[in-house]
Amino acid sequence: MVSELGSLGAEAYIIGACLHNNSYISYCQGVLKRKHWYGIDYGKVFSIMVKSFNDGNEISVQTLYRGCKDVGMQITPKFIAACSTSAEHVTDKLVQEHAMIIIDYYRRRLVEGFLTTTGKSMTTGEGNIEEHLNEMRDLLKKVDEANARNDHMTPEELMEKILERAKQQERGGNIEGMIKTGIKQIDEHTMGLMGGEMMVIGARPSVGKTEVGCVSTYYNVDQNIPVLFITLEMQEDALFSRLLKYKYDLSGSNLRTGRINERAKGVLENDKEAVKWPVYIRKMSDVDVIDVRTEIRKYVLKYGVKLVIVDYLGLIKDRRGKKGEEAMSDKSNNIKQAALENDIPIILLAQLSRKTDDRKYAEPEMGDLKGSGAIEADADVVYLLWRPEMAGATKIGDVDVTNKMKLKNPKFRGGDKKSFYVDFEDGQIKGIGNDLPF
Repeated sequence: MVSELGSLGAEAYIIGACLHNNSYISYCQGVLKRKHWYGIDYGKVFSIMVKSFNDGNEISVQTLYRGCKDVGMQITPKFIAACSTSAEHVTDKLVQEHAMIIIDYYRRRLVEGFLTTTGKSMTTGEGNIEEHLNEMRDLLKKVDEANARNDHMTPEELMEKILERAKQQERGGNIEGMIKTGIKQIDEHTMGLMGGEMMVIGARPSVGKTEVGCVSTYYNVDQNIPVLFITLEMQEDALFSRLLKYKYDLSGSNLRTGRINERAKGVLENDKEAVKWPVYIRKMSDVDVIDVRTEIRKYVLKYGVKLVIVDYLGLIKDRRGKKGEEAMSDKSNNIKQAALENDIPIILLAQLSRKTDDRKYAEPEMGDLKGSGAIEADADVVYLLWRPEMAGATKIGDVDVTNKMKLKNPKFRGGDKKSFYVDFEDGQIKGIGNDLPF
């Protein structure tokens, strides 16, 4: 028999790695199936981890032990602690290697079982060894081809995808799989956001970064595209009120305080569209980046979310033993990985440092983003919001900046960098979308 020490050791390592860093559960549940696990207890423990993780819970040695007890598993704390200590060194590469060891041993068990069956049939005179060997080769070839198809796209498939995107662009319609922000100048510049991309919106307080997130949310949910808005500073009803102001003319009313005139009250009471929006506003506080990454995964799996807004980076706690630039790099990289592993775009809002106040009219620069080096490496596109009018300017060059916001674009991985002005009045961006009455 094939020795199973290698498989069991790898299985213990995977559970330990997922305990050390819950984000690895997302990768492992996509790679490892129930059939791959040789150790029955390891497989059951991992299934409990996955279910709890997808429900939005943080997984630790203590919570995993309680979860096992709740379903009647006879698992000791020592068993789970041993798994945790077996993963002393945890890196992306090691997790991938141990997952492949588990899959490799599973395949070896299949072959061994096939050979055992072949030996029995040979003793009874059924078939011959060459036929059995050829059948086994064909089976393994099909398995490998299927796995390869799941792991990557062929050049032919990639070419077909690119040409189809070009055809959609020629027809002037939305490109399939591309998510628009609803801000015409951004959408004309980027042509939309693809799955796995991260857009960073940086600004000083009260300049308009949350407004960009709200516009993007409204534009998509009003077209029935599911959006998750993770807010670390605003209440859910306050954010939803802002979305309603894009949908309806609610002038003269303050939804936040409840001062609503009769006309606006009638509009809201008769609403049959906004109440059905696929918008998920998640208020979070005192959380680290793994909590945020876990929440994103949960909403993608449960509700089919296609766009995520995170407001904002600086309010995500540092709890992973990292400080300063290293901590910001860890947070930025994890948000980017969440976009990649879920194949969705994420708009990450970030606050700029006070260094902008030292410049004429407080003009922002890339270096004003806290952890700008890490963010620049992770982000696919960055816009820095600037409202010169707030610093007393009426003109910048030949441009009248009254009621204007400038979006400076220091990075765009997908093309040329381009900056532009948008109309901004009464705390709102004007000119949302291509056909909306603003």
